[in-house]
Amino acid sequence: MRKIILWYSIMTMCFVSNAIADPKDDAKVIASASITPEILEETFLSLRPSVVASLSRAYSERNISPPATDEFYDLLLEELTNVIGELTQDVVVDYYSNNFSENELSEIATFFRSDAGQAYVSRTPDMMRQMTEVTNTFALEAIRIAANRMESRIQEEGLVVVEDPDHLSRLLDVLK
Repeated sequence: MRKIILWYSIMTMCFVSNAIADPKDDAKVIASASITPEILEETFLSLRPSVVASLSRAYSERNISPPATDEFYDLLLEELTNVIGELTQDVVVDYYSNNFSENELSEIATFFRSDAGQAYVSRTPDMMRQMTEVTNTFALEAIRIAANRMESRIQEEGLVVVEDPDHLSRLLDVLK
């Protein structure tokens, strides 16, 4: 009988705690699971070539030699990861709080607290890395196809996206 009462007490506490959980706390759980340092790091790693190219241009415009080693950019991306994580946490919590019902927040937070939710979070950076690779693999082909579709739509729908037809032709040719 004691086991039944203990089991009932534990189950009641679990259900009651979910029912009375603060929605803001649930939003914090979701935000913490959605924006992990590993996810941000993977995001910035995928953006690294663009960041380096942009900074190289900026340095060149100011007649400053770019760093000769990767350590400068490694440190920059590490700090960007930290700062973005710090700056966005409250914004993400507010987004979840304002766009999901209390019940939805509770259910999503319960998922992220579960073993399956933790597995999802831990595998997200690898998934992002793989999706970036897939995107990069098909990017040039996708741009070529998109340029051909744009050209067809411009002709068929009579769209005017650039006044000078020769300029438009040159713009599209670069994409092809």
